[in-house]
Amino acid sequence: MGEGTAGVEERSLRAIEREIERLRMRLDRSLAELDRRRHELTDLKLQARRHPVAVAGAGTAALLFDGGRDRAGGLAGAASGEASAEGAADPDREPRIAT
Repeated sequence: MGEGTAGVEERSLRAIEREIERLRMRLDRSLAELDRRRHELTDLKLQARRHPVAVAGAGTAALLFDGGRDRAGGLAGAASGEASAEGAADPDREPRIAT
């Protein structure tokens, strides 16, 4: 078993090389397109310009989700003497009287 191209015509080798080169070019174009799309996807300013309704909806949802909490993590208003969710849930509970 010697090295070389025994039985393979020179024309076939050139055809294989052209096919490999063509496949490399297609792969390069595909990778460039994927890279461009990745950059666009992670560009928040571009996404906000392209999809303003979705950005507004996400912002509104975030505010609604976080709107019922104060900075310390408790329910808003609970520290100022308003009834907490626990106290409001049990009408038979005796109110506490400060002494």
